[in-house]
Amino acid sequence: MMISRKPAHFGWNASLLALILVAMRCLIGCGEDSLRMPRVPVSGRVTIDGQPLAEATVVFLKKGGLADPNADAPRGVTDQDGRYQLSTYAENDGAPQGEYLVGIITAPNTEGLVKRDDPLKGRYANPETSGLTFTVPAEGSDQANFDLQAVK
Repeated sequence: MMISRKPAHFGWNASLLALILVAMRCLIGCGEDSLRMPRVPVSGRVTIDGQPLAEATVVFLKKGGLADPNADAPRGVTDQDGRYQLSTYAENDGAPQGEYLVGIITAPNTEGLVKRDDPLKGRYANPETSGLTFTVPAEGSDQANFDLQAVK
């Protein structure tokens, strides 16, 4: 007499395997973007004494998020006309809605060993002490403009 034994937990094992496969697919398919804050387009212009400020880095730091070293910091670099677009996770993807402290950093140009003076002398580099703020509205903005004064 031949007795066929079917594993007693076959149904449970198949269900567990299906659950694991679905979870893995979600983890792979959902990607990191599902964990990121939604972004809206943000752009503007930086001027110094009314003239465009080129090659400056504009950094937005979320108010209240200063204690978190892993907090997102949307940033952009000004072009020759002083215009910039913010990027948080990918190029020009914007910034999450909210209130921000803003820092603007200029660095000496060392390309070709030509140095330029820093017209801001670090005055606006630290978002916590720069005095610059901006609120990103739900619909985004193309008016994140900053008119700075040269530091003598």
